[in-house]
Amino acid sequence: MNIFFDIGAKSINISKIREISIVHKDAIGITFDDGDTNVYITRGGADNTSERLGRTILQLIPCTSHLYNVYDNKDGTYYRERVHYLALCADGFIRSMSSPDVYFELADEATNFVGCFTKERLDEYPKARV
Repeated sequence: MNIFFDIGAKSINISKIREISIVHKDAIGITFDDGDTNVYITRGGADNTSERLGRTILQLIPCTSHLYNVYDNKDGTYYRERVHYLALCADGFIRSMSSPDVYFELADEATNFVGCFTKERLDEYPKARV
């Protein structure tokens, strides 16, 4: 399966990337499976582009375990939501997804995200009264 990511005016096949490096504040270097290395000028800064590239979702995995995303309400209580999908990302990490209402989103993109926990660990995070 080929998944493409746009960097400037170029589309990069994520499935062929072996390594990503930052060569300048506005440029990243990408080494592909065949050993070829190219430098690409970014429009949002190399750090931002590299992070977004690594967080590209390659595959959604249905979650059959009882996992919960926990978010800090900033008042000593926490909001919890059941995880229905996990995402395999281009950087090799598996991240939890927030509950899809309209579109899929990685849970850790929320600024108040605490983590993804099993049901047994939820006692550490008092739930807000509804």
